[in-house]
Amino acid sequence: MNIELTPEQSELLKQRSGTLVHFHDPTTNRIYIVMDHELAQRAIKALEEDETWKKLQESIRQANAGATVSLSEADSMVRERASFPEKQ
Repeated sequence: MNIELTPEQSELLKQRSGTLVHFHDPTTNRIYIVMDHELAQRAIKALEEDETWKKLQESIRQANAGATVSLSEADSMVRERASFPEKQ
């Protein structure tokens, strides 16, 4: 799905060529980033090649498959690995 830009948005993108442009949605209070398609494709390719991205995708896959732990279990695991004291 493509969304047509308003003339104001189009002009802003021309002025800010090569940079990210932020758009605020007042109904959701979310901010969206608009960028050139070619730049976005290069960014996606770089992310896909990054090992951290691969691990994040695997974590999402596992979570969607139900392989999760409770917040208290996660807290205990992090505290143990980081040698933090147990929660009081």
